Amino acid sequence: MNYELTMLKNVVRAQKSAQSIAHRIRLLAMRSYDTAGFRNGTLGQVQKLQKMCCRAELFNGFCRFVKKALNRLPAGVRALLVEVYVKNRSRSDVAKRCGVNVGKVYRKLFAARKLFRDALEKEGCTERFFNESYGCFDWLCNDKD
Repeated sequence: MNYELTMLKNVVRAQKSAQSIAHRIRLLAMRSYDTAGFRNGTLGQVQKLQKMCCRAELFNGFCRFVKKALNRLPAGVRALLVEVYVKNRSRSDVAKRCGVNVGKVYRKLFAARKLFRDALEKEGCTERFFNESYGCFDWLCNDKD
């Protein structure tokens, strides 16, 4: 599995998920004063908040790994990865903008992903760590790239 690719392609999704969960946490916390309608009362609310907080922290940690690893890379490498994998620009689009052929873009992407994977590992996010921490999520990713 190309976990580095999965991380790049899903960083925006993870960020939006963390924000959505944080919003739901705030709403649930505000409703916590009225426990009459909640199934398990205050204890149930606290347990639900705890689960939601853990999930939000997982998504935030995911985003931190990606951002820190990207910041370790040279600007050109970082820009290429962001354009193709985060912003979903086509490789031919990137090639036209840079004035190079598509083959060169593919070669640079291959090298850039290797550098990104190395940077992730320096941050402590190995493939094993990724699988243990984030393997339970259904990531939308085409690993054939």
